[in-house]
Formats: sequence, structure tokens, C-alpha cells
Amino acid sequence: MMGIVNGGVLASLLDNTMGIAAAANRPDDQIVTSNFNVHFVHPMRAGLLEVRAHVVHSTNRMMTVYGSVTGEAGRLGTIGTGSFRVNGELMS
Repeated sequence: MMGIVNGGVLASLLDNTMGIAAAANRPDDQIVTSNFNVHFVHPMRAGLLEVRAHVVHSTNRMMTVYGSVTGEAGRLGTIGTGSFRVNGELMS
């Protein structure tokens, strides 16, 4: 209604992308989000959105990941950090 992308959509994009980055860093382990923080720094309009994420820190059991969403003009709109729990064994 306001002409901007819903914050829940942006948070979901970040969580998924950050989870993919964490899983790519540890492909033989199961990774789940344990904590997730989002900052909406600028309204995002409908259109092409670019979401990026990278692992900042990793231990045997935890990972910290940073992510960002930028709009078509390259303007930063949303940033997030997350803690991801690493399970060494695949659950059945």
C-alpha cells in the first residue's frame, strides 16, 4: 500500500541468503538460524533487489554471517547479521 517492499519479505530474503552462505561454507553440516537481526536503513521500492551475504566468523558450532539488500540504483536498503548453529551430524 505504501509502494515499498514489505520488511518481512526483505528479512526473509536476507535469512535465506545468509543461510545459503553459511551452508556453502560448511557443506557437510546442517546449519540453522539461531539469532537474526535486521536493520531497515532505507525504503526499498519494487524492482530488482540484490541480496549478498558472507561469513564473518566461524567456529566448530557457530557461524556469524552478514548480509545486505540493495536496490536497482545500488542504494543500500537493508542489512542484517545472523548467528547460525552448526550441527556436525546430519539429522535423520
